[in-house]
Amino acid sequence: MMTKSEMVKELAYLQIMLVRWTERNTSKKFKTYREIDRLITGNRYTQTYGEGILQLEKGYASCTNQSLIELVQKLKENILNSELKDVRFGLSPHRPFSDEEHELTRLLLTTYLSLMSCLDTIGNVAEQLNISPETIKKAAQEERLLNTKKTGKTWEVELAEVRNLGIKPYFKKGEDKNADGILEEGKS
Repeated sequence: MMTKSEMVKELAYLQIMLVRWTERNTSKKFKTYREIDRLITGNRYTQTYGEGILQLEKGYASCTNQSLIELVQKLKENILNSELKDVRFGLSPHRPFSDEEHELTRLLLTTYLSLMSCLDTIGNVAEQLNISPETIKKAAQEERLLNTKKTGKTWEVELAEVRNLGIKPYFKKGEDKNADGILEEGKS
C-alpha cells in the first residue's frame, strides 16, 4: 500500500501527464494554474483526494495512453481504499486545514511545480547525457517519454525521465570510455 505522500505525488504526476498528453494530442492548451488545477478539483477551490482522483479519471476519458490510464486506475484504488480519500486539499478552504492537510497540499503543489519547471530542450539534454537528439525526439514522439512539451518545432523533455529510459550514450570513433562507458577527461 502506498503512503499518503506517495499517493499525493502520484496524483500530481498524473495531473501533469494529462496536461502533457492533452496539449500534445488535442488543440487544448492550459494557460493558467487554475485550468490545470480544475483537472482534479472540478470548479471547486477545495476538494478531497477521493473526489480529486475521480475528477482526474474523468479527464483521462479521452486519453489513449494505456499505461497512464492503468496508473490512474491503480491510484484510484489506492486512494479510495485509504484514509486519504477524505483528506482535503486546495486553495481556499471554508474551514481551516489540519496540519496534515496543509502539509499534503504543500506537497501536491511543490510536486506539480517541480514537474512543470524541470523541462529542458532536447539539445541540452542530449548534450548532458551524450545521447543523440534524434533518439530523444523519437522517444518523445512515441510517448515513451511522457513529461514532454512541444512548442512550435522545439521539444522540451525532463532530464531525469530521459536518463531513466536507459538509452546508451554514443561515442564518436576513437573516443576512449571508462568501464562505465563515460568519456574520460582529457581524451578525445
